[in-house]
Amino acid sequence: MSAHVTRLEMSGLVLPDRPYELRRDRVGGRAFHDADYDARYDWKTLFYDCFVDPDMQCVTLIGPPLLNFAPLLEEADFTVDGTAVEITKIEDLSRCTLVRLSAVSGTLLTVSHRLFGANFSIGKSFVEELAGMNAVYTISRNNRLEWITDWLQYYVREHGLEAVVLSDNGSTDYTPQDLSEAIASVPQLKRAFILHARYPFGPTAENNAAYKSLFLQRSLAEMIRIRFLAKARAVLNADIDEFFDAPDGLSVFDAAVASEQGYLRADATWVYIPEMRKDHPRHADHTHVSVNGRPKANRKWCIVPTGPMRGKQWLTHFIDSRKDPVDPRFCMWHFRQISTSWKTDRAANSVELVPDRRLIETMRRSFNAVSD
Repeated sequence: MSAHVTRLEMSGLVLPDRPYELRRDRVGGRAFHDADYDARYDWKTLFYDCFVDPDMQCVTLIGPPLLNFAPLLEEADFTVDGTAVEITKIEDLSRCTLVRLSAVSGTLLTVSHRLFGANFSIGKSFVEELAGMNAVYTISRNNRLEWITDWLQYYVREHGLEAVVLSDNGSTDYTPQDLSEAIASVPQLKRAFILHARYPFGPTAENNAAYKSLFLQRSLAEMIRIRFLAKARAVLNADIDEFFDAPDGLSVFDAAVASEQGYLRADATWVYIPEMRKDHPRHADHTHVSVNGRPKANRKWCIVPTGPMRGKQWLTHFIDSRKDPVDPRFCMWHFRQISTSWKTDRAANSVELVPDRRLIETMRRSFNAVSD
């Protein structure tokens, strides 16, 4: 049975190029604002999406931090299906902002301002449709289709994955239909959503200003939490190049559900291909780890959205803080050569390696790999 795949456009507002005051302030000190920062920064998006939030019983806008755009919202007029509505709350979160409107529901939002204006479809909630499912979410751009299907197949086979919400950040190497068909081909995957997130990802330099300017990633996670996965059984935060090991066949979803906090976090380790023998490596080609465990890989997590951590913002590597405990039963493998090297050259490797028997056996079992 093929997965039911739904493709969705996000209902966001990108401000016009003129006048000049419709331009978001930079974040951080001037010393970090190099050419790469300016080229990748999101100068113009007021909000990314507009949708009904059934939990808060209102229409919600989500977007980057307002910064100097806050007065624009104060001056703007809003109508939902022709009826005037007001902003009831502005919620500033980590690297994103939620704007709550007084409308409980609706289909069309109109925003009017002396400098801009537009109409937007109000997105429906899919919370009930995904209730009770084991789900994963991620953001992707130009990841090879076989990487995406391998990733999904692994989590279906090893952990009991049932649903995925994938935000496609403007892939150009294949069509949206190609992506949809690839995901639909994964056996036993029940439900999939592809969100077309056609906004700047943000600066990629390794400095604090760039990190704090990564608005889209954090906003998408919060939107997905509210609009799609608020009632899922358990939700895994993992990218295409990240596999949670399943020790003794233990599902990460089941372990999160059984945990006291409804929240499981795991240490992570880079895994490597000792010699690049293919133009297009796969997960199953990775057989080795670093001798000394360095460089370190960032931790990821799985959460029960209806559990004790209900309503908390989903951050990239933790929920409460970097000191959140890890479950020693689990390890997350971060596949070094599953990458388009969009940020750094991941094909280059100067690390001393040793084979990892657990990794080799798992890849062989999951993908029928033949490893040295």
